Amino acid sequence: MNQNRSRCIDGKSAAPLLSAAAIVMLGGCASEPGHISPQASLSGEALYLQLCASCHGENGEGSGPVGPLLKVKVPDLTRIAWRDGGEFPRDDVRRSIDGRLERLAHGSREMPVWGIRFYDLSSNDPSGEQARVTALIDRLVDYLERIQREE
Repeated sequence: MNQNRSRCIDGKSAAPLLSAAAIVMLGGCASEPGHISPQASLSGEALYLQLCASCHGENGEGSGPVGPLLKVKVPDLTRIAWRDGGEFPRDDVRRSIDGRLERLAHGSREMPVWGIRFYDLSSNDPSGEQARVTALIDRLVDYLERIQREE
């Protein structure tokens, strides 16, 4: 037999590759750190649809097209308050978005998903940049709080 023949990738081996490709194709990745994006003027809902819907679904119920490719089941974001005893945990949600609260599907604390990606690392105004990033994350948190269901 020829030892150099190509081999097919089985489904198990292909899953991480397909997942990464799907996330990139569906726009699940924000701009690279340091890249000024048009996100500054978007509403919380528009930010959510641009950044989160590929995994969490357009309605927030965890039904995004990338969700089935992930190792961890994508949570229903419309039931955050319900899971937390009826009160929306704004600080925990904020920390999830900015990368300070570890979520298995989002990677480790050393690799935050959105927190660093919102920053313009070339900015000469660190406090202004912090305020801009805080405003973006606040809009996302406000939107997630608005879509909560009680059931």
